[in-house]
Amino acid sequence: MNLSHKVSIHLKLAHYFSFSLTGIIAIIFINFNIGLRGKWTSRMIILIFFLSGILFHLIAEKEAMKKWGFWYFKGFSFLPIGISLFTFIPFLGPVIVFSILGQLFIPVDKIYYEDDQLKVQTRFVGVLGPPQLEVYQKEFIFEKRITDHNAF
Repeated sequence: MNLSHKVSIHLKLAHYFSFSLTGIIAIIFINFNIGLRGKWTSRMIILIFFLSGILFHLIAEKEAMKKWGFWYFKGFSFLPIGISLFTFIPFLGPVIVFSILGQLFIPVDKIYYEDDQLKVQTRFVGVLGPPQLEVYQKEFIFEKRITDHNAF
């Protein structure tokens, strides 16, 4: 089953748009500790980026891809296989894979306090790591991480 040409182009544009948003979010968070407000906002953009990249090669019309786009999306479609092969590395592979997936799908461990201006929470940092205590200051559609410490 292949999508129509028009839908394939829209899916490709959604992938490239989510790719650019993911890059902007990552750069702003790394440099300024500022992220989008909400537990799932940034993660949904990242999930759209990965899922659209993985599924595009499988369901899109092949004429909607140029030569470099074909190899880009074909490589993306092998991402789940590569991740599953990475788990076969003894001890280290499953720890890394489950830590990354846990950070993506379990954004907040527990919220201790939240109002219109502040949020205090612990977040999952990894399979072997203790939860981290974080304090966020809310500003319009953004959250600025003020501080974070190990919960223990």
